[in-house]
Amino acid sequence: MQNEEGDSDCVDFDDTKSLNSAFEDCNFPKHNPKIGAFNPELELGVVFDSKKEFKEAVVANPAKIGKSIRWSKDDRERARAKCRTNACKWRILGSLMQRACKAGFKAGCRKIIGVDGCWLKNTMYGAQLLSVVTLDGNNNIFPIAYAIVEKENKEIWQWFLTNLMNDLEIEEQYLWTFMSDKQKGLIEAFDLVLPGVSHRFCVRHLHSNFKRAGYSGMTLKNALWKATSTTTIDRFDACMTDLFELDKNTYAWLSAKVPSEWSRSHFSPLPKCDILLNNQCEVFNKFMLDARDKSIVKLLEIIRHLLMIRINSNREKAEKWNLNDICPTIKKKLAKTMKKTVNYILKRSNMWNYEVIGLVEGDNWVVDLYNRTCSCRQWELSGVPCKHVISSIWLKNDEVINYVDDYYKVDTYQKIYEASILPMNGPDLWPKSLNPPPFPPSYLNNKKKGKKQKLRRKEDDKPGASRMKLKRKQKSVDCRKCGKPGHNSRTCSFSSDDIEIHSSDYLCSLDSFMVEEASSCKNVEKLLVRRGISQVNQQRQSFPFSL
Repeated sequence: MQNEEGDSDCVDFDDTKSLNSAFEDCNFPKHNPKIGAFNPELELGVVFDSKKEFKEAVVANPAKIGKSIRWSKDDRERARAKCRTNACKWRILGSLMQRACKAGFKAGCRKIIGVDGCWLKNTMYGAQLLSVVTLDGNNNIFPIAYAIVEKENKEIWQWFLTNLMNDLEIEEQYLWTFMSDKQKGLIEAFDLVLPGVSHRFCVRHLHSNFKRAGYSGMTLKNALWKATSTTTIDRFDACMTDLFELDKNTYAWLSAKVPSEWSRSHFSPLPKCDILLNNQCEVFNKFMLDARDKSIVKLLEIIRHLLMIRINSNREKAEKWNLNDICPTIKKKLAKTMKKTVNYILKRSNMWNYEVIGLVEGDNWVVDLYNRTCSCRQWELSGVPCKHVISSIWLKNDEVINYVDDYYKVDTYQKIYEASILPMNGPDLWPKSLNPPPFPPSYLNNKKKGKKQKLRRKEDDKPGASRMKLKRKQKSVDCRKCGKPGHNSRTCSFSSDDIEIHSSDYLCSLDSFMVEEASSCKNVEKLLVRRGISQVNQQRQSFPFSL
């Protein structure tokens, strides 16, 4: 807690107090209700056993200096109080600070979660890191939870998802969407733990399976991505018809996949997110790339430090933004969309309903500003106005920012990063457990030599891949000695002495021989002749005698 100028007891409302008794083991000062009930000491980092205990201490502290307070926020996660006098800047906030990721997610993140698992680079353990990551209002990653497990299977995913469901209090499952790469055992675990949630599968991995099935080529790839990117069912059907004309087998393979898992045309509009790739998990894996080859405790500490610094950095960054504005990434996205509105003609039905007509015949769209819908469905899926909506808003003489979903507002962004991850003491000051120490992980012998690989191996047709060049077609090798294919002269078992003859020798073998031509000098050039009837007949014609 910090004092404001002009009042020794005024506290900046951005500073926080912890309600979580989990900080008891982190050497933070703990409030004693028996000693400090009537004269509590309020300072940064004091730990309270309950919210009730915190509120009693807050009420007692302003009372001794003659302040009248009121509670501006009071829920299960936090409690905020301020002075009733408008001129006074006294503020105080208590919250569950160790649960910063959980509190931030519930404060304003969309209910779409990416699930992924990655191998740890320390091959001594052979463990994996499971993670769940979402997006904040600026479309940046926001990690929610992570765990180190032995391997990926149905039982481990079931344990992980059960803890996640209980921690996030997932009750109305139809409101939630999970995106994954179809890891081993994950779908079976979802069916058992969260059967009512929606699923999306990363289209990049879908395309990889697409190629493995034998459907490669740029034409088929473009047809696939066109079908995934379209936002209406009619256009999706048209894309699938085009794919059928290109390749019937490809159409049959893709038709076996559920469209609601990979095409925007069938996505639910509830998450307000239209992403096709599980990039948030890929970014998080790269975010902690340098920690993946460390020991387990060191790995967890590095991740905690990275998250602590990231949350604080985003909080300080957001303080400089206009509170009534939208996040910068969304503003840039809107600016690009606004440039595409010049080719549309609008027909106004009433204050809220418009028909947007494009230059191409049939390019007509219906916009309802009151219900926030557009027949192209882009606005419903993302929560950001499309080009048809922006044209209608301008005709209405209104501000586009008023029609952007609240998830992208700066006010919501600041709530996400309001909580903090407080620092901890080093391992030497950690409390000693009375439980028996765990067994060390099993040792995995690494037979590979050389530098360990850290970067993800890219597909052959991806930019930056090390295998972008076409491979040379392998040809059969012919031996220089005997002329037979399948081996070279070093491994040839046939002796050259057995197949050589000189011009001075008149007796030669019919199945193999060498012809010597004597020059005017003493140099002799030897010519290797393959054995065979045709070769022998040719050599007969070159001799003046018969055999």
